[in-house]
Amino acid sequence: MLKSVSCEHEKMALFPFKHVLADGKYRIFAVKKSNVSVEDTVRTGSKLTVQFGIGANHVSHAFRHTDKLGLSRSIVQSSVETHFKTVSSQVVVGKPFNQIINIGGQRIQYTAFKLSNDTFNIGRIHGVK
Repeated sequence: MLKSVSCEHEKMALFPFKHVLADGKYRIFAVKKSNVSVEDTVRTGSKLTVQFGIGANHVSHAFRHTDKLGLSRSIVQSSVETHFKTVSSQVVVGKPFNQIINIGGQRIQYTAFKLSNDTFNIGRIHGVK
């Protein structure tokens, strides 16, 4: 269940929620305006920060192809996040990192970039044959 938390210094609403995985790790999600960011915190305290673009335009471009395929953004986002945490250590700063996963019986490719601040940006997500 989402709870709205006011963020006075940024004058926006945050909607955090926590998802506990089978191995005891958990993820904390926060939606800010139309930005989506994810922090994966594991028992060791390491943190993986993932965003699906910055601002409504970037988010729209990241999901526009899967929207046309009729896939739910939340399912696509969750599937990409779950897969990405298993391969994130392979991403090199400044180089695109493409991965193919199955979502709802469809092959989907996503592109990730590691930014200089150690944040990962998931860009274009689209169907492949």
